[in-house]
Amino acid sequence: MNYPQAAKPLKANDAKLGGKYRMSNIRSFIALVYLLYMSSNKKSSVDYSDGENRQSQLQLKREYLEKFRDFLGIDVDSIISNNPLLAGQFEYILVTMERIFRLGSVRFNNSSYNNSKERTGGVRYPKTLLFSTNMFILDLIISGFSEEVKKNSLKEWLQNQKASNSEFEEKVTQFLTICSEYTLFRARLSDNNEVIYRPIGIYEQLTHHDEVSIIDSREQAGTSSIYNNVLKEGLNPWLDSKRTDRIKFNNGTDITQYLEMLRTSLNIEKVSEDDITIHQAGIKINNKKSIIETSDSPFFTAISTKPFLLLAGISGTGKSRIVREFAFKSCPKYLQDKTGTTPGNYCMIEVKPNWHDSTELLGYYSRLGKAGYLFTKFVKFLVKAKMFPTVPFFVCLDEMNLAPVEQYFAEILSILETRKHPKNEETGETDITMVKTESIIDALYFRELSEMSHTKNAQTGEPFSSNLTDRDIYLKLFGIDTESNIDVEVGKRTDLTTEGLTLPDNVIIIGTVNMDDTTHQFSRKVIDRAMTIEMNGGNLRNMFGGSKNLEYLLEEEQQEWQNAFTRRYVTADEVLEAHPNEAEELMDKLPTCLEQINLALKGTPFEVSYRVLNELTIMVGVMLDEGKELDDAIAQSVNNILLMKILPRIEGDVEMFALSREYKARVDVSYDNRLEWLKDIAPDTKESSTDAESENNDTEKTETVKEHQQTAKEKIQEMIDRLNNQEFTRFWP
Repeated sequence: MNYPQAAKPLKANDAKLGGKYRMSNIRSFIALVYLLYMSSNKKSSVDYSDGENRQSQLQLKREYLEKFRDFLGIDVDSIISNNPLLAGQFEYILVTMERIFRLGSVRFNNSSYNNSKERTGGVRYPKTLLFSTNMFILDLIISGFSEEVKKNSLKEWLQNQKASNSEFEEKVTQFLTICSEYTLFRARLSDNNEVIYRPIGIYEQLTHHDEVSIIDSREQAGTSSIYNNVLKEGLNPWLDSKRTDRIKFNNGTDITQYLEMLRTSLNIEKVSEDDITIHQAGIKINNKKSIIETSDSPFFTAISTKPFLLLAGISGTGKSRIVREFAFKSCPKYLQDKTGTTPGNYCMIEVKPNWHDSTELLGYYSRLGKAGYLFTKFVKFLVKAKMFPTVPFFVCLDEMNLAPVEQYFAEILSILETRKHPKNEETGETDITMVKTESIIDALYFRELSEMSHTKNAQTGEPFSSNLTDRDIYLKLFGIDTESNIDVEVGKRTDLTTEGLTLPDNVIIIGTVNMDDTTHQFSRKVIDRAMTIEMNGGNLRNMFGGSKNLEYLLEEEQQEWQNAFTRRYVTADEVLEAHPNEAEELMDKLPTCLEQINLALKGTPFEVSYRVLNELTIMVGVMLDEGKELDDAIAQSVNNILLMKILPRIEGDVEMFALSREYKARVDVSYDNRLEWLKDIAPDTKESSTDAESENNDTEKTETVKEHQQTAKEKIQEMIDRLNNQEFTRFWP
């Protein structure tokens, strides 16, 4: 007997309370979306543009323009000019479709693009609309009108005018309002507090007060920015909201019964999924948060800033395990191994004490026997990563400091500093979706692969020509016949034989290190180029159940994790360009923060310079993208930079940290030593509160105990205590 397929845990969507989203002319947007749904024969998705990247706005496919003309009886070219669906940024469309009206979603046709692709440069890229069942209901409503009413009303909406047919206007706006009732919005108050609300919060206030305001004390952000225009444009039929600082009920409005129904709807909307267990191929996957998911902000913040991390701490704290967990969570099905032990996007490199140059890591040219380059596991893994650019690939350099890092890793350290966004050859714009570096392995050695007589083309049986594609080289290096999951355009490239092997942007290198008498100390050159995270154990009870974190996820969850590892910025200037309203403050506040730190470290070898400022700016940009307030983003980023880049450089005895009487007088401070001064400079950061964007107010039960993330102030105090006890201190325990 066949039973229904087991329920799958539903994805928890971001409430989008932060971020800068803009959408006006809402009626024209809704009308065009609906017309595309109708003209596509009511398919579940529609690729609506002509397929060309265009400056400022996309061009509709000719077939849809003709269908619109036949139905509406007018040429719509001029009417849809500057329609938000064609001219708006991807994220604006996404938030309006998903979070405001829940009519569906949108995706780039090029799956390698991330959501921020259109933030700068002004280029619009082809997209596909994905429709939800709400679009099905909207169609049922509109189809209930005569062809004449439907045609005239859609024509008016397409021009962003209210429909002259009052019944059409009322029914459609009522439905769209119902769709938006579940969305969360935020208003920040002048006293630094904030209100997270749903539209029902407006109605309930108006039952007791004459007016309600949703005006933000700062620049309107997130879903609220778009909802502000929804109300101003009169799309809520119950509210007089031309001024959103003085929202009132429309004259004669009585929504008492509707309000009761809405309360009931909200009460039954959220269904607990704690007990859902998915059975797939005999594997039980419990819907529980991993330890990383509940305390991972330092990891993702660091990776989003730079793709080179050091995980340091005592043995047995799970440093290498975390790297494997990242790989498991983000590994797509076509890269998964059958045994479930080693994801295809994970590579463990065991560092050995006798590594004193880069040959063990990068390979070398051998003249013994058949002369040729000996490609190492690491190099082959980088080639593999180039074949799947949308998937994060993780290199774990286990026990990285068993050998002198500066000797065997020197080339990679230098290559990391050559990262930059290249210019798009077609548009001349900077391509923020791609990062290039100088080559690690010369193209000559890849071209020589074609000269091996025993190398055959798997499809034709003929010897490889000298014209090897990157796909050909990948297949040869891994000794496989074919690979169907490589994107056609990616596979056609000849980067390896023309440019050589560069460091792919989807590769994240994570070194695990133990700091004891058996290992080598890190030079400031290495620490300066990495993001360091200290791991010295946490709540021991959190170990239980951890094995579930080393399992593959469902496709939707994989994609979320893949997106989480995408990096947007390489330089501080890119952050300033992406956040022009904050640029002036960033250029003032961030250098000032580091100048204060340098003042405390003056006369020591621990002062910082441009590289740290660049990465501090990138980290702030990442947090601003996530919707953090500027001051909070700066405070948290300075805290992180102290922990990850500055404090790991610092070590010395009492004399190193002593402040002379003359220097104290000159800079007008009274601290006993530099560490006390540095502690006073370190920002006060508060514990992360429960996510305000949660869809309800219930406290989720998890089996893990929230780990306390040590702040820079606390770490500096630990170093001060060590200095007082031992007359010597350093970052490492």
